[in-house]
Amino acid sequence: SKQYLRPFFAKARAGKLPPDVVKFSAQMAALCLDRKYRQAGDVYVTMAIGNAAWPLGVTQIGLHERAARE
Repeated sequence: SKQYLRPFFAKARAGKLPPDVVKFSAQMAALCLDRKYRQAGDVYVTMAIGNAAWPLGVTQIGLHERAARE
């Protein structure tokens, strides 16, 4: 994890983070300090994938459905 965070902190020190990433990171940090980890995780997911709707049928794919479709 430490290795993966190095580019993030390097960009933060250089002031090259996009404004939306700064906003979401600040929200996550504040929620973690308040021990609201589930809400911080929700903010992370929103930052990572956004609020876009999933394509129809994505939640219904599983082992049984895939075997039945073949």
